[in-house]
Amino acid sequence: MAKMKVMEAAVKIMEDEGVEYAFGIPGAAILPLYEALEGSEKIMHLAVRHEEGGTHAADGFSRVTGKVGVAIGTSGPAGTNMITGLYTARADSVPIICITGQAPTSKLHQEPFQGVDIVEIAKPVTKWAVQAKEPAQIPWIFRNAFKIAREGRPGPVLIDLPLNVTKDQEVEYDPALDGPLSFETPEPNPDAIQRAIEMLLEAEKPILMPGGGVIIADAAQELVELAEYLQVPVSPTYMGKGSIPEDHPLYAGIVGIQTGLPWRAQVRPHRHRPLPARPGHPARPRHSLRCQARPQGHALRRWRPGRGTRARFLGGEGGRATLDALEEDGL
Repeated sequence: MAKMKVMEAAVKIMEDEGVEYAFGIPGAAILPLYEALEGSEKIMHLAVRHEEGGTHAADGFSRVTGKVGVAIGTSGPAGTNMITGLYTARADSVPIICITGQAPTSKLHQEPFQGVDIVEIAKPVTKWAVQAKEPAQIPWIFRNAFKIAREGRPGPVLIDLPLNVTKDQEVEYDPALDGPLSFETPEPNPDAIQRAIEMLLEAEKPILMPGGGVIIADAAQELVELAEYLQVPVSPTYMGKGSIPEDHPLYAGIVGIQTGLPWRAQVRPHRHRPLPARPGHPARPRHSLRCQARPQGHALRRWRPGRGTRARFLGGEGGRATLDALEEDGL
């Protein structure tokens, strides 16, 4: 079997896995990978100002395209700077791969320059954190990294590459004999779906609370169709934002911390009698509260904002006027 530089093999694998962009900052310990990337016609490297920003860029790229994002950094602080981005991807189920350089393995026990044990640091915030111990491992590590990042609940992977494993090292590798590894995609449980339907139909005051899975599955349209068919309000989580348009009659606001008031207290302008004009201010329309989620328009009692609460004001510049109107109205 023909031989090639081990980092060239890694780049061939990334190309075959569909990588188009890599975000990173070059450094001494990761230069063998950058040397191989220089010869790639399929992968464009985008330099960032900070490795944390690189991981967030890879995260954002993955969210938009559905592909695996790739971030690259050198040894030591480059890897530790990636931890926040790795945790974000782990928490939000985003498939990214972070690749870090590392000091030679023979020096790691001597506390070398920028020789931090990034694998142990990254384990709690990744699906898999691995360090290559010899060149022959690298093709398998890269293939497996893409599989793990995509499989089941998507998430981040970190690959640590010691300099003595990557610099001027060759490996037997033939791209024609290699290919992406298959991975399992979770299938819906018919019994659970049936039970969920029964619970919705039996509920007196049902509400749908979609999460990030709706976004990952590209099922927003199906969610809206279900809500409209059942005439049930929808209150997404943070990760479920975007699953239903915020101007939809069944949209009920988001839930969780720092989300202000319940959906029933949303403020919308109505053209009733104008409020008295203040000196230097024109008369403004009175604003009232009404249910947004129920299309039947059930009347709700007026809400009094308490300390530390916040309404979700609609209408852009009208939000400030709405608040002023509520204050003048004695609410």
